[in-house]
Amino acid sequence: MGMKPKHSNKLYGMLKAINFHKHSFQQFGYAFALLFGFFVHIGYASAQQPELRYTVRFPEPWTQYAEVSLTMVNAKGTATDLDMAAWTPGSYMIRDYAGAVEAVRAEDAEGQPLPVDKTDKDTWRVAHGKNKRFTVHYRVFCRATNVRESYIDEERATLIPAGIYLYPALADLPSTLTIEPWKSWSVISTALEPVSAADPWTFRLSGRDELLDSPMEIGNHQVLRFDVDGTAHELAIQGPGNFDTARLRADISAIVRACTKMFGGNPNKRYVFLLNNTASGYGGLEHVASTSMVYRRWGYEPDNNYQVFLGLVSHEYFHLWLAKRIRPVEYSTFTYDREQYSRSLWVVEGFTQYYDDLLLRRADLLSESRYLNIVESLMNSALNRPGDAVQSAGEASFDTWIKYYKGNENSSNSTVSYYNKGSLLALALDLEILASSQGKNRLDNVLQNLYALYKANPARGFTEQEVQQFAEQAAGKDLDAFFREYVYGTEPLDMVPYFDRIGVTLQDDGTFTQTLTVGVAIDEATSVVQRVVRDQPAAEGGLLAGDEILAINGYRFKGSLTEWVDRTTAGETWTVLLSRDGLLKTLQITPKPIPKHQYRLQLREDAPESQKALYRQWISLP
Repeated sequence: MGMKPKHSNKLYGMLKAINFHKHSFQQFGYAFALLFGFFVHIGYASAQQPELRYTVRFPEPWTQYAEVSLTMVNAKGTATDLDMAAWTPGSYMIRDYAGAVEAVRAEDAEGQPLPVDKTDKDTWRVAHGKNKRFTVHYRVFCRATNVRESYIDEERATLIPAGIYLYPALADLPSTLTIEPWKSWSVISTALEPVSAADPWTFRLSGRDELLDSPMEIGNHQVLRFDVDGTAHELAIQGPGNFDTARLRADISAIVRACTKMFGGNPNKRYVFLLNNTASGYGGLEHVASTSMVYRRWGYEPDNNYQVFLGLVSHEYFHLWLAKRIRPVEYSTFTYDREQYSRSLWVVEGFTQYYDDLLLRRADLLSESRYLNIVESLMNSALNRPGDAVQSAGEASFDTWIKYYKGNENSSNSTVSYYNKGSLLALALDLEILASSQGKNRLDNVLQNLYALYKANPARGFTEQEVQQFAEQAAGKDLDAFFREYVYGTEPLDMVPYFDRIGVTLQDDGTFTQTLTVGVAIDEATSVVQRVVRDQPAAEGGLLAGDEILAINGYRFKGSLTEWVDRTTAGETWTVLLSRDGLLKTLQITPKPIPKHQYRLQLREDAPESQKALYRQWISLP
């Protein structure tokens, strides 16, 4: 049962204070006057609450500008600071969206200009004096074809809201948003519900988070609609591609069912996939009731490519739970103007990467062999990275603001990806929990318990300690060494014992004992070194990223080292002529074998039936 409204309690108190009786008309009239005054007061107070009214126009979409008007009603004080977000949740880097904003001006209700001063890189102060209503006009340049920034041309508008809307600083206010489309556009796709069926272009928003978490696709794009277990879904497809709409509808429905089954229900009544087909793009960004995705328009065939797309869909849909609801305590609330640090992105992104393919397997959209190949690739990628011995998954999560999205030629030497390493840690935990609980539990149970925490208190995120606590509870054993050494430390993660307990041999087919290598990546078009691997021959010989290789052993060099390595014998040294910053330099480099893992999984025929049962459970076999 809910609490009584506060106004009801006040009203009851006033009525009780009056000694009513059927013969006291004077007291009745007094009570009526009090009631009338009370309701007038309530209406007046409500009318005085600040409110925002946004309008977005596209008068010349070929210029790639959105024109935004923000009217503030019932403004407080004599000046209001308006902020532009510096980043968008789900993409942890300061992007300084204010850099695309221009021509900011303000006016009062009569259209008279008001002073506007910029007080820092993303804040504008409007001096409105005694005016309680004012309007700010500005333009935003929208050119990026990725999921973190907006794009506009004569065909369509993709609006990523963090980079579109100014908002009163230190406030959380309701707002109305009206879209005025370019004259040839007729379709809008967003998770927001319109104010009425008669006006599909106007939306009512509860506050800042909903405003900045609701992307839009506007134009004449194709929309597929389908219901899955009582939840309405839309797939808005912008641009052509070699996709099959019937197959998309069926396969995405299967992904939705697999996710919903794992968490025991869907938190949304409606969910929207926004998909932009581009020449070469790939990526997704999660939102509370939608996702923005970019994919290669001709990348839906053959099946291996199509499964990459399904993995993207699965990843973003899984974020509906893990990220948007099950989220680190550091993201219980968002401060859009500065970094928010967490050591738990290895859970948010790493676990999601692990489950995106596992859920495809559960939905029977990946074959057993294909899934095993994906797991092998994950191990090879994560465990062959030199940075694995330098940076922990927890540290990578914390430093995402300055490292993950700002990679350089030394990143592979000094960092790990909290996506890949987190996915590998999720795999190890899943196998550990499965084996230790004899199949009673798995990593699913950890996430289900974290989701129960969210449902009990949606305003609170999970802590690092709770992740470990629920993992230990599911496994029935202490996992402190695992978290200390592998999550927050840089001890090498040996996956052999984890697979051994489910009857699988993890064989390392690395051929480093026979194969010579140099440890360098080169742009074959320019012969310029892009990356040098730490502790390998090129680095030991002094080669640097940015060097242009001109000749080896007196012969002109062109682009590829493969043929040079193939005809080099063990112990032979190269004399390398290079240009560094326009100066010629000669180095001595000796190719040699370097350890490199090449993992392969094989189910043991002689494994006990109990282990084979765990394997079938892990990989979703009958």
